Amino acid sequence: MIIRKATEYDVMGIARVHVDSWKATYKGIIFDDYLEKISYEGRYDSWRKSLADKSQNTYVAVDVYDGIVGFASYGANRSEKQRSRYQGELYAIYILNNYQQTGVGKDLLKAVVENFLADNIRSMSVWVLANNPSRSFYEHFDAKVIESIQIKRGEQDLEEISYGWEDLNQLLSNHYPTLST
Repeated sequence: MIIRKATEYDVMGIARVHVDSWKATYKGIIFDDYLEKISYEGRYDSWRKSLADKSQNTYVAVDVYDGIVGFASYGANRSEKQRSRYQGELYAIYILNNYQQTGVGKDLLKAVVENFLADNIRSMSVWVLANNPSRSFYEHFDAKVIESIQIKRGEQDLEEISYGWEDLNQLLSNHYPTLST
């Protein structure tokens, strides 16, 4: 598995992972009519713009046979309320079902954390739907609940939880011991 910075040529692969993982992960959590409207074309346009935006960074996980199988995007914390305590934010991390629980998520998280630390960003947060079974991924990496809010997706009200790490060096030393600084 190769973890590398995304390029403009990765847009369709990222869009495919985004749509396929949303439809698989959120089935039964988000209304079907909302999920059915999510398309490769729509995500392609969105990711083309995101990759051109230099305030956001994206890493991809690439399998030799299947191409892009996961991605993580991150940047400055968008929450004014959290920004003083959590400088960075993991905006999204999505992995195709066949590659979940294989270490891809751990490798993507490591790339994000290392890059934040290289940029002198020592803390980060992430938002995740309360009903998302993948929440346990963040808990496994010792993330602490910061807050929860209500959001709307289509006609549906959902709870979203923010997790945070106050010390990214601690995250590295606990889960990637040979990499801690």
